[in-house]
Amino acid sequence: MDHPELRAARVGAFAAASALVEAIRAADAAIDEALANGATVDEVAAEMDLTYEVAERVAAGEVSFSSVVLAGLAEGWVPPSADERVQRAGAFANRTRMQ
Repeated sequence: MDHPELRAARVGAFAAASALVEAIRAADAAIDEALANGATVDEVAAEMDLTYEVAERVAAGEVSFSSVVLAGLAEGWVPPSADERVQRAGAFANRTRMQ
């Protein structure tokens, strides 16, 4: 039998995870926009706290930023927080629009 508290916690966890995935996918779009506006691989690496090699693969379309962050979350190693990375991607895209 499913306890109401456990069910509520599970529903809340799924809702939070869904919202995070949507936000991370929005960050994908923001990074793509920044690249289209002339951002360099070095800038992507610095802004998103990625290694140059990973940023290069993101810029080339070999992997997405969301796949990198979600894999990191699954492994428990994503610093800074995924939420902060999503905010940084949006701010990065905004700055490249103005250049």
